[in-house]
Amino acid sequence: MDVKYTIEKRNVKRARLEFRRDSLFIVVPLRRSFDIPSFIKRHETWIEKKQKHLEILKSIYNSGVKYKRTQVELNELIKGFLEKGFEKLEVSPKQIRFRKMRSRWGSCTSRGVVTLNSHTQNLPEDLIWYILYHELCHLKVAGHGKSFKLLMRAEFLDIKKMEQQMKAYALGLIE
Repeated sequence: MDVKYTIEKRNVKRARLEFRRDSLFIVVPLRRSFDIPSFIKRHETWIEKKQKHLEILKSIYNSGVKYKRTQVELNELIKGFLEKGFEKLEVSPKQIRFRKMRSRWGSCTSRGVVTLNSHTQNLPEDLIWYILYHELCHLKVAGHGKSFKLLMRAEFLDIKKMEQQMKAYALGLIE
């Protein structure tokens, strides 16, 4: 298998493989010699599977529409979604914040503060609604247990498709 990779020596106990965006990183322990070729050979199937998955996500992102909303336009869109969310869930956040996040689209605190990734302004409306609804559900239910999933499924029939689209946009948008 011919694959390009970057070796990172870190203070870890065990070696591992990581894909960041579309690059393979091999994280190895600092104070140990390590046989990289045999490690790659041992995980060849996983690497190929992950590469194929990333290609699918890239094609989804490349075939999708790219949005360039201003913050004002995004705020208006979210205002409408908050009204819709209140009608459905009878909850509303105390505050909405935006900030750059590297690995999440949103988060919610127990105090009712919802933080959205600033890259949401580049997403299609249905994904923005999905992310916001997800966070609003956390105002009702902590965690991702059965009752949380029931709330999500009540609004979104194909959650796997939404999650895949979000991963595709993350691959294209988030550094």
